[in-house]
Amino acid sequence: MNTSCIILAAGMATRFGSLKQNLPIHGKQAWEWVYGACMEADINGKNIHVVGKDVKGGAFRQESVFNALKYVKQRRVIILEAARPAVTSEQIKELISCNHSSCTFVFPSSDTVLVKPDVYLHRAKCFRIQTPQAFNVKVLRKALKDGPLDLTDETRLLHHKLEIKPHLHFGGLNLHKLTYKEDKTILETLWNKKKF
Repeated sequence: MNTSCIILAAGMATRFGSLKQNLPIHGKQAWEWVYGACMEADINGKNIHVVGKDVKGGAFRQESVFNALKYVKQRRVIILEAARPAVTSEQIKELISCNHSSCTFVFPSSDTVLVKPDVYLHRAKCFRIQTPQAFNVKVLRKALKDGPLDLTDETRLLHHKLEIKPHLHFGGLNLHKLTYKEDKTILETLWNKKKF
């Protein structure tokens, strides 16, 4: 399999209030659930790079990705977040089969989106970008060539630097992100009821 995985698990989690990547959930730390899903998707363990554990984290997201890419030898890379511990091996396999330069999961917005005090976006036209995301390694390295940018995800980086639009895959409630303390309760409720 010509695919590696990068698991981002080095953030300070200031909004969460503690290191969410190490949050115990059903007997494992959050990042360990993500690692396990990669293994279940038949990713070789030596091709799974955990930023913050076996790879040094950066000052911001793209710097962490840049650091981890130094160890990637495969043609494709899937970037995952420890903050989304309920990711499934099936979702990872779906991205393995995506051959576009930039692939991401998205979920429809259930809320009206307010961009500025006078700019409203209709929710039917809005999607929340989720991870994991998959990329052509050569293209991702090209986007990072002039140095990492402090952007919220790598699909945005490729669009900003190379005008590459992401190929969209429908995500799920299981990809809910641990951002605030309340998110732990939401995620555990979904997990217990298997509503994803």
